Amino acid sequence: MRLAVLFTLMLALDAGPVQAAQSCNTAIPETTRTSAFTFNLGGTVTDNRTGLEWQRCLLGQTFSDNSTSGNFLDDSCSGVPTAYTWQGALAAAAAGSGWRLPNFKELGTIAEYRCYSPAANLQLFPNMDNYVLWSASPYAGDPVYAWFLSFDYGGDGADTGFRGGSSQVRLVRGGQ
Repeated sequence: MRLAVLFTLMLALDAGPVQAAQSCNTAIPETTRTSAFTFNLGGTVTDNRTGLEWQRCLLGQTFSDNSTSGNFLDDSCSGVPTAYTWQGALAAAAAGSGWRLPNFKELGTIAEYRCYSPAANLQLFPNMDNYVLWSASPYAGDPVYAWFLSFDYGGDGADTGFRGGSSQVRLVRGGQ
């Protein structure tokens, strides 16, 4: 029985995230209030609290500027984000002009902890799903692991595979 459940879980994880309806608990204060961010042209937002500029789409997705009326909330991200190993994520980030992989604490500043499926502000980060995003922070307890943030429930932990496992990437610039 356990083997069948494990096998089913592995198949589900291998198939990628399943688009689920986001649920939010409005009794919990927002952690990524839309008004705390500035929408920029070209598919980025700036967190006015931290000064960090974030790409609105994950690497591999295509940004669509639908804000003809100046309403950035109509923008979208399409396509399937690319899955990277940790080293691949670092290399992809280094290839961008001034962009980098966020450290673990920075990545936590864009999680919307009152929501799940995904734990993200979908006005800021459209078409986000229950992805696991790499951080640039290595896991000190074992050199084969690195820190990530899971946007299904906003939980965090060391990648349960290893740095050779696959996760998605959202780039940032500024700070540090």
